[in-house]
Amino acid sequence: MGVTLQKTEAEHPYMEINPEICGGNPVIALSYCYENKDTLDKKIREDKQFMRKLANQ
Repeated sequence: MGVTLQKTEAEHPYMEINPEICGGNPVIALSYCYENKDTLDKKIREDKQFMRKLANQ
């Protein structure tokens, strides 16, 4: 029994495909990083602290 796939297009808030930009290649926006800067900065700090603890064992 074969599977039939259906092509669908979904919008993504951080990705855009425009034939006039980069020859139509997908462009991923950096807005996600700016919108979630506090959360990402906290995660980076926690990861660095974890790595320092591992290095001191």
